[in-house]
Amino acid sequence: ERIFLGFPLATATTADGVVSSLTPDDLHVLFDGARDTSPSVRSKAITALAAVAKRHTHSALLRTVWLGAVLPLATDAERSVQDRALSNLNEMLF
Repeated sequence: ERIFLGFPLATATTADGVVSSLTPDDLHVLFDGARDTSPSVRSKAITALAAVAKRHTHSALLRTVWLGAVLPLATDAERSVQDRALSNLNEMLF
């Protein structure tokens, strides 16, 4: 079993029966994207993390990664990144 940030990695079965999983590298890339110097990369990271978190709703790890990556972006210096982060937080939490 592979571990990331102290959690086992998420594995889920899609509607068509295909098992999909995330590797630690996948999660690191997404998390690091939220810290990139480019606003467009940070915005895309928010979108990608939200999509993954929605697909793997059972995963405490993904909720932790998503929240740790997206929440700080609510105060990003770039207004478009702030807006995307706040919209995503609102969508995922409420």
